[in-house]
Amino acid sequence: MKQTYYIKTVLTALATTAFMACTESYPTMILEETKANIHDLNSDSTANRTPVLLFINQQDLFTVTATRGMGEFPPEDLSKYSKGAVYIYAFRDGRNTQGELTSYADLTKSAYATGYPHDPDFADCLIDGDDYTLGLRTFVRPGSSGELKYTAEDLKEDTLITYDQIMDHVCYYSDRHQEAPYNFFAYYIDELDKNRVLNSNVHRTRDSIWYDISIDGTQDIMCGMAPPLKDVLDTWYPNQNKRLSDNERSVIRNGYSKFSADRDIHPYIRMEHQLTQLKFKIYPGDATADDIVIQKIEVLFRHNGHMTIATQDPSKSKPKVWFDGTPDWGNLNFPAEDLEFPVDESGNKIDVGGYTVKWDKNAKGEWYDQSSKDVGRGLILPCDTIYEMRIHYKQKAAKKEGSPKEWSFSKISQKNIELNNVKNKWFQPGQRYVVSIAVFGQKGIQVYTAFEKWKDGGSTEVVDDGW
Repeated sequence: MKQTYYIKTVLTALATTAFMACTESYPTMILEETKANIHDLNSDSTANRTPVLLFINQQDLFTVTATRGMGEFPPEDLSKYSKGAVYIYAFRDGRNTQGELTSYADLTKSAYATGYPHDPDFADCLIDGDDYTLGLRTFVRPGSSGELKYTAEDLKEDTLITYDQIMDHVCYYSDRHQEAPYNFFAYYIDELDKNRVLNSNVHRTRDSIWYDISIDGTQDIMCGMAPPLKDVLDTWYPNQNKRLSDNERSVIRNGYSKFSADRDIHPYIRMEHQLTQLKFKIYPGDATADDIVIQKIEVLFRHNGHMTIATQDPSKSKPKVWFDGTPDWGNLNFPAEDLEFPVDESGNKIDVGGYTVKWDKNAKGEWYDQSSKDVGRGLILPCDTIYEMRIHYKQKAAKKEGSPKEWSFSKISQKNIELNNVKNKWFQPGQRYVVSIAVFGQKGIQVYTAFEKWKDGGSTEVVDDGW
């Protein structure tokens, strides 16, 4: 008789589809994939097996959507949860001093990759993707506290699925190595393009997995791992910890395993932003502010780097991102629908659109008390101490006294964005900074920077050197 299970929004087991890796560019997220049959790769006997349940810290995500960067998380449109993929790897942690598993895990070994031999006992690799160069593709369940599900479409809330369907999509712990601990790794890159994955981008060696990456200022990048269980057992799992015997607690402190999962202790991955975020606002500085149209903003930053996804020994090397390419200019994206095309006193329309602000003569206070306007969609950049910025603009001015004002040729104002009056001069990963630009039609442009409340910070100012 075929068994049927009724699935609600609870802890959901992971499972496999086809997956993606870092690429040289990220134009779109195109993910037409077929499901791998995990049932054929797992043991025939499933009645007493322990599924892998996995969670991430969803409150720290800000761009897990398929939109072009800068999407806030959690998204207002809950359907976008199913478009942002988080990729998972899991490998055995440490080694035994005697008996089996006396060497560190070999990260070239695969659990589910198509075309590669599989270890049914998961002695080295517990979780990877059906593509050897990628991880298990998962999604944050809408409305959850960070549970991951295996596809965007299946296992929806209150959905009836059959026993066979469950067995095709569940990853299990090793029955042979029930106390063997595993390290769990996760990463996310906004707008990965599966169709551009090349072996030259991906490096899967015995002791690490790392990717060559390239960014243009719109991609959010996150990576991380579940912290050592011995460090968080008392604080993250207090209820389970109370039920453990001394012997059980001693085993579980070694790490996440079938033994710990059978006692309701599952890995909770701490994913962290690897980049910093800049958002731009303009304010009218005086009554002549609308004599300037900002047409482009550029920032100098490093575009090429590397991302370590998983390591053999996280005590020596953890997941991280670093950039070592030559800095180059990147443009702040100006959406076409936001651009304005003002005219001069002769009725001549400016040839290139941009952003303008107008002074409110009825407003009280300084320029920063005036209404501001967001400029562009923001930039997500490698962390640095100073960013060099170029503001391209047109200015309206009279050629001679008494003649009508006309729009001049484009000009450039070059500024440095840097942090003052704070102990740490480094733009921090996971922090959002607002670059406030005060527009003075005749005097120039002033630039200031301050934190927005995403993570706690303090007020800062960017040094301005005039036009």
